[in-house]
Amino acid sequence: MFLQLQKANYLLAILVLFSTSIFAQESESLARKYPKNSKVLYRTIEVKKEIGKVVIAIDNHEDFEYDYWQGDAILVEQEIHLENAPNSVFNELMRKKRYTISESVQANALVLQYKDKSTKALQVNYKDINERVYLKLLVPEKMGVELQ
Repeated sequence: MFLQLQKANYLLAILVLFSTSIFAQESESLARKYPKNSKVLYRTIEVKKEIGKVVIAIDNHEDFEYDYWQGDAILVEQEIHLENAPNSVFNELMRKKRYTISESVQANALVLQYKDKSTKALQVNYKDINERVYLKLLVPEKMGVELQ
């Protein structure tokens, strides 16, 4: 009976070790699938009542979308993904205002300008950094939108 109990303990230990190694491999593949340095930035842009249109000047239309909502301010959401880069690189890019959206008022229109900086290749320790920026705007329903 003691021998059978030892066999059961050995089988249980092997099963635990096997399942732990499978889980470790699965979590490693998930880490490769999703970048570690992903940030979502939110911003609200107040709109004066006399402004009836938003002009959006953006370099890359592929990673941009807008939608209407019932509010009276423009909501900006920027999703930034950096692969192969430490968190300090993202902090430095933020400090240098790489992801800034500039705003100005011209003839009853609010002009939002975003220059996609991802055309400039980034490298850290001789490794390329893959940078993707997705931009989404929620614009008040009462306003028109013009893309440039």
